[in-house]
Amino acid sequence: MKLRTKKQVFQIPENPIDDSPVFFVSPMTPKEVKTILDECSGHEWDQGQRFDTFDYYAFRIKKIDKIIGDWKNVEDENGNPLPCTLTNKEIVALYNTELIDKVLAQVDALTKKMEVDLQGTEKNS
Repeated sequence: MKLRTKKQVFQIPENPIDDSPVFFVSPMTPKEVKTILDECSGHEWDQGQRFDTFDYYAFRIKKIDKIIGDWKNVEDENGNPLPCTLTNKEIVALYNTELIDKVLAQVDALTKKMEVDLQGTEKNS
């Protein structure tokens, strides 16, 4: 049985129309998820009580940065191409939440499909 030994890169959407944005994504591994969760989690003390904290914004940006490896046809308001950098990913995520949410939902669907495919492979062997 052949198993994956490295991350796969997927194109979203698979069949782009004209000059629409194209994202090259890799679903996060469980280790990457844990690392980001640990980085964004903490605690504060108030009058001797410990309160757990979580920086959801930092988690979201780090997740987007890990998942989106590159993009094509992403431009600013003036039609200038935006390089795929952490800063630009954050800007795109801030002002185009619907688009980024759609990309992340498709990545989640890919992840689930990969898990189902792997389970099917295990059952057939």
